[in-house]
Amino acid sequence: RLIFYLTRQGEALAGTTSITIPVANPDLGGLGEVATAHEFRRRGIAYRLCERARDEFREAGGKAIFLATGNGVARRVYTRLGWQRLANANVMACIAGGASAEEFMVDYFGQPADATVRPASAAERVPMIPLLINPHDWQVLDANVVGMHSTRQVLQNSCMGLYTRYTKAITAGKGTWFCARTSDGRLVGLSTVCLDDEGGCCVDGFAHRNFMEVWEDLIQA
Repeated sequence: RLIFYLTRQGEALAGTTSITIPVANPDLGGLGEVATAHEFRRRGIAYRLCERARDEFREAGGKAIFLATGNGVARRVYTRLGWQRLANANVMACIAGGASAEEFMVDYFGQPADATVRPASAAERVPMIPLLINPHDWQVLDANVVGMHSTRQVLQNSCMGLYTRYTKAITAGKGTWFCARTSDGRLVGLSTVCLDDEGGCCVDGFAHRNFMEVWEDLIQA
């Protein structure tokens, strides 16, 4: 689901934001498209739009909204609305109920469940965010076209854009990717397969440390 918010000043479009909510994971949301027209800046428009998106998400039962920004001014606005910056990332999370982002991540991945592997799709766009910004022990998570590293090692600047890094292989017609989902819908692992220019096939992938039993299935897929 993509919910788009906008505000007008007379006939002029003054500001926008949007929130993406996966149907299978309505606890999670991804905020984006936050923009204010130059002539309407410094009037609190972005603040009010993000506040409304946050509040309506929570009223529907949502628990965590993620976004990414390297803009210090924008970060101050998000901080006032309850977003917290995650370690070694320009990604921020707003957690319902006042819990810290770290507490949410520990609880989210701490609940045991069986996981199965399937072909990945756009349904992974938001659920992949907590998985990829989690500080994994492995330095390199995926050495294929995504070039994904643990936030323990490399600053992560992306959030909603992580999905497009995984679809590069598909759009180039040289590969695909797979995901591991728990029985309650959490995304706990990803893998990719890509053909190189010399006819070789490169496979890589990772799983959250609490669900390592699914790693072999990811690679085998």
